[in-house]
Amino acid sequence: MNAPLAETAGESRAGSAIAWSTAENLHRALEQPGLQAVLIAPQAECAWRQELDAAIESGALQIPRTIWPEIGIDEFATWLERTVSPDAVSRDTRDALLSDLCDLLHLHESIGGTESFHVRVFTAAPSRYCGFHVDTVPPGVCPWGLFRAYNGPGPTWVEPRDVHSMRAFYDWLQMRDRIVREFEDPIARDRALVELDDRPSFLTSGDIRPAIPERVTAVFRQLDVRRHWSDHGPSEAWIHCSPMAGSPRLVINVSSAVPPRAHTIR
Repeated sequence: MNAPLAETAGESRAGSAIAWSTAENLHRALEQPGLQAVLIAPQAECAWRQELDAAIESGALQIPRTIWPEIGIDEFATWLERTVSPDAVSRDTRDALLSDLCDLLHLHESIGGTESFHVRVFTAAPSRYCGFHVDTVPPGVCPWGLFRAYNGPGPTWVEPRDVHSMRAFYDWLQMRDRIVREFEDPIARDRALVELDDRPSFLTSGDIRPAIPERVTAVFRQLDVRRHWSDHGPSEAWIHCSPMAGSPRLVINVSSAVPPRAHTIR
């Protein structure tokens, strides 16, 4: 069952691992103890976003699923110029989108202390392939990642206080991975996944929190990869789940590819 995501910018629910902020106040927000994610509300509605939504959902604008293990902002901008078709949307909308995507890397640079990024970007319809999980980063890299869904809902998530233990979570995750890997019949596989996803046994109580709204930027805590699959504290990383169905979305994830140059928020 989902509980309402009632916060507005600048507020957080008492005891919650998620808070709202603005880009200007992000550094201060990330210094709050116990936070797993900070949400940045989108700016006022722009006409270009409406055109963008329609182009993504119709399939007119497509970006192939691409993962850059290490890329700089200039190289990313060049790749976008070559990849995003000038025929998909108007010139103004295309220019605004490409600028906005690059701005997300600049935002991460301000918190990650590096000009080299790990980027995943794509347009695709959601599927059941990816359930609840935590994101990981190499040792020494800034733990904060960045996520945005330009259209359609973002991930659902759970409060760390509602998790039995990370051992219970990883046991559940191993079971899910086994279903995805071993079931050959897609109908039987999806039926088994629905049953597992609808009853997450790693939760003690409380609700699965509702999806992060579209266009909201989530700056979220990632786990040192050396601690993945260990019985670490539930507050060390953000347990979240992508949507399982719906129209095509434009999604981007950004994290640091290398350790920070100097002191940054840890």
